[in-house]
Amino acid sequence: VDNYKSALKSLAKRKFLAQNGNEGWWFLEDDDQPFELPEVFSITRKGITFTYQVYEIGPYAAGAPEVFLSIKDLGSLLKVNPYLK
Repeated sequence: VDNYKSALKSLAKRKFLAQNGNEGWWFLEDDDQPFELPEVFSITRKGITFTYQVYEIGPYAAGAPEVFLSIKDLGSLLKVNPYLK
């Protein structure tokens, strides 16, 4: 839908913290580095997975963290699509 970016970022941030914990992420510690969506993602019938690169939002030890948003989570941000049923 139109103007989805801020709502998608907010949803992704909440889900990211729920799935990966609240400790050690740079966007929580530094106001100069806000939470952003990565360029790497995959779309399936179940939802969308955003994959961050090493050092993109946390230290090397964090690896390449991901956040999964289900179709249900994205419901209000998606246009009606008969192929997703």
